[in-house]
Amino acid sequence: ASVPKQYSNHTHALMVRAHCLNKPSYARCFPAEISWDDEEPLHAGDRAEGRAAAEACRPVREGRGSPAGAGLVLPLKAPVGGKQRLAGVLPDAERRLVALSLQGRCLRCAMAAWPPDRVAVVGAGEEVRALAARHGVRVRLEDAGAGQSAAVAIGARWVADQGLGRLATVAGDLPEVEPGDLAWLRDLAEGLPGPGVVAIPDRAGSGTNALVICPPAADVLAFGPDSLARHRRRAAELDLSFRVERRPGLARDCDRPEDLALLLAGWGRGGGGARSAGRPPGSAGR
Repeated sequence: ASVPKQYSNHTHALMVRAHCLNKPSYARCFPAEISWDDEEPLHAGDRAEGRAAAEACRPVREGRGSPAGAGLVLPLKAPVGGKQRLAGVLPDAERRLVALSLQGRCLRCAMAAWPPDRVAVVGAGEEVRALAARHGVRVRLEDAGAGQSAAVAIGARWVADQGLGRLATVAGDLPEVEPGDLAWLRDLAEGLPGPGVVAIPDRAGSGTNALVICPPAADVLAFGPDSLARHRRRAAELDLSFRVERRPGLARDCDRPEDLALLLAGWGRGGGGARSAGRPPGSAGR
């Protein structure tokens, strides 16, 4: 199948492959926001949109080193071998590109909504390093591959070392996140009045897609199945306040075939997932 003229960049292999598979909905679902040779992005307006969205958000209230300030930690898994639960509907090469596209979206939104010196990526491997560098991430911390909680704990130590009093973390592969969602998370973290935990659940209401912790070193991290309940228990054990906040852009996952089907159905109707003017960017319990 021929590549549409506007997608001439070789980095958009996922869209080309989707056309070859005669499943154009995948192309709409994952317009890969990656470019290994720093060629022009797929959507030339992406960066301008991100800047405009960030300017529309409330300004950061506290600066670097302030005990009321917050740092954002993004745990990124190595794309190769990722998204295993989609193996029944996507081959290895496409799952890798899906993971890269979703991670690229999250990084773009984070760098639009947070001060660059308060964003840290935790991950291992050359692809994670290249993706973080392309999006202007200044801080990348090595991950030993021990899981999401361990990765976020590495980032939490970095947040504390910066003299910041609040840790915010969000899953690095949410398909509907926008800059405004991460600016909302920033304000939520900075507005936390004292020691406590705020959890933002997934669509099912059992997993945790984003978390705010004060102080950053509090040992509450418990990602995995039924993590919302486990985070609540950990907070209670440490005598920390706990509350749940919901945000549509941080709720939807793309880990399982049914997640992918729901996203495609929503975008096909022109609603639900179509939060970006028809250009969606990108758990079972986290």
